[in-house]
Order: sequence, then structure tokens, then C-alpha cells
Amino acid sequence: MLSVKLEGARDLEKALLGLKTATAKRVTRKVMKEAMEPVRAKAEQLAPTDTGDLAIAVSISSKARKRRAPPGTVEIYMGVETGQGQVGSNQEFGNVNHAAQPFMRPAWNPMRYQVLDVFGGRMMEEVEKSARRAAKRAAKR
Repeated sequence: MLSVKLEGARDLEKALLGLKTATAKRVTRKVMKEAMEPVRAKAEQLAPTDTGDLAIAVSISSKARKRRAPPGTVEIYMGVETGQGQVGSNQEFGNVNHAAQPFMRPAWNPMRYQVLDVFGGRMMEEVEKSARRAAKRAAKR
């Protein structure tokens, strides 16, 4: 599992704390998915074509897999949909019967800093928009 931690975003954190929890999570999920989309597209492009539908099975999801995320956290998963079984893992890491043909790691490595840049920029925009909408709703009441 690959993890990324964004540090030094105190202003962003303060702005997020000003929103309702559900709104903050929704905005964070949306921006994280947007930031990861180029990586998903690259993984789809790099996926071996001799394995059937592996390339079209690469997806981004916020659904927890085996464990539940702690309260207040947002997690995004990018990988091969479960309908493909172990095909994605076998292609990425290999097994006793065939060598590894990685496509996820080569998609992630050159783009990881771009993901953080997109996330940081878009996140503040979306939080500000949500805060303006919330203020507008509050003013109507």
C-alpha cells in the first residue's frame, strides 16, 4: 500500500475545520480523486494487454476495503477492481508462474509530486467555494 501524507497545510486545515464534517470529507474525496485521475490513466495505459480487461479495471474508489478508516480520515484507493480477482496483484508483483509486469508503481512514481501539487491547489479552491456556499446559506436563514 502506498501512503502520502500532506504536511504544512495549516491554513487548509483551519478552513476545513470551519466546514461541517460531512462537507469537509466530501470535498476532500472529490479533490483526491481528481488529483489521482492522471495516475489512474497512466496505469491503465501501462497495464499489460494480454490479460483481458485489466486496463479497464483500474479504478479510484473511496470505499474501504478490508478495514474501516479511523473517524475523521479520508482514504482513496486506486487499483484493479475486485472483479479481476488476483490478476492485478499477479501482474504487478509476479508469482511462481510468471514474472512481474508492474504497471501501478511505474504510473505512480513519476507523478506522485504532481498529485500533491494538484491536491494542494484544488483543495483550497474547493474549501473556499464550500465555505462561501455555507455562508450564503447561513445568511438566508
